[in-house]
Amino acid sequence: MKLEVCLLEKIKCPLKAPVAGNMERTIWEGAACRALYRFYKKGNPVFDFETDKASFEYEYL
Repeated sequence: MKLEVCLLEKIKCPLKAPVAGNMERTIWEGAACRALYRFYKKGNPVFDFETDKASFEYEYL
C-alpha cells in the first residue's frame, strides 16, 4: 500500500510548538488548505482526489 499526500498551496500560519516544555520551535499549519491525496494498493489506484478542505501540518528539520 502507498499513500501520497501533496500540499498544493503555501501554508502561511506559523504555530509555536514545545521543546522540553518551552515553546521554542515553529511548525506550519493549515486548517483549510488545498491538498492532493492518492492511495494505491498493490500498485493499483484506490482513490485520487483533490480537496480544498484539507488540514495540513509540517515542520522543516
